[in-house]
Amino acid sequence: MNQPAAIFQSFTLAKDLWAQADKISPWSGKFEIAYNADGGHQARVDAVANSLKNTLGIEASGKPYVDFASPRKDVNARTMKTAFRTGWQADYPSQYNFLQPLYGSKASSNDSDYANPAFDKLLADGASASDNATTIADYVKAQELLVNDLPSIPRWYSNVTGGFAEGVSNVTFGWNSVPLYYKITKALRPCGVQGGGGHYDRLHPATLRPRCRCARYPRGRRVIGD
Repeated sequence: MNQPAAIFQSFTLAKDLWAQADKISPWSGKFEIAYNADGGHQARVDAVANSLKNTLGIEASGKPYVDFASPRKDVNARTMKTAFRTGWQADYPSQYNFLQPLYGSKASSNDSDYANPAFDKLLADGASASDNATTIADYVKAQELLVNDLPSIPRWYSNVTGGFAEGVSNVTFGWNSVPLYYKITKALRPCGVQGGGGHYDRLHPATLRPRCRCARYPRGRRVIGD
């Protein structure tokens, strides 16, 4: 199926499902999406609201809060009356850290108050498994439960955008979109030591100052004033 046809089919299915839900519990009023206005989210929220409006034929719009702390206050107090955007940055590269804090029963960042004993058991089994393959299999099964229950709607995982000067190389970003500073090296350049004939080629890990390596200073020498 080509993309336009797939999009049309998804719109049609959304309308049909909305009509079925409307028979069970008729919708009235405006659908709002809360977001913090200081984080550059307006364009994305407006796009979602317009899509809901055009597809379902309901009133929909964003509901801006002045800063991130303001909607979080309502979410934490369970006084938020609309849909809302949120985000998550894991502390370490494991599926567990994306799943348990957000969807584990009574977890600290479980904004939807989602609770599913089967989900909790799969996370616990995965965390205690003796081999990585079993751990991953349990976490995949847990995610399948989330897709079925849908306590929140995942939208994207942000890609990092960065740049660096020509004077450095080996600039890469880790799994969490943070530069791997320990891998960055400085471009080769003459050290300026008479008779040295060498270059300094990397930053000193403790001071991030360039060090000279040449025949005169084989173990390295800080390049003063660089």
